[in-house]
Amino acid sequence: MLKRYNSGFAHLLEMNLVDGLSLINKALEKEMEERAWEFYLAFYPHQENPKSFDQVLAEVKSKQTTPQTKLSKEEIIRRAEAIKKADQRR
Repeated sequence: MLKRYNSGFAHLLEMNLVDGLSLINKALEKEMEERAWEFYLAFYPHQENPKSFDQVLAEVKSKQTTPQTKLSKEEIIRRAEAIKKADQRR
C-alpha cells in the first residue's frame, strides 16, 4: 500500500482513527481486487470451464477472512500483563 500512496500517507496520521482505518481498509481491499484481476487475466485463457471475474473475486474475498479466536478474559489479561512487563524491562 505504501508503494502507491507513499506521497499521501502522512495525512492519514492527521485523520481521526476511524476515518484513517476506513481509508486503509479500502486501499487494502482495492489492492486485493487488483491482484485478483491480475490472477484472473493470467489464468483465464488456461481454464477449461472459465469462471467470471466476480466468481473469482468472491472466492478470493472468502479466503481473505481469518477466523478470530475466542480468548477468555483471563488469557487477554495474561497477555496484556506480559506485554506490559516486557515493555517495562526496556
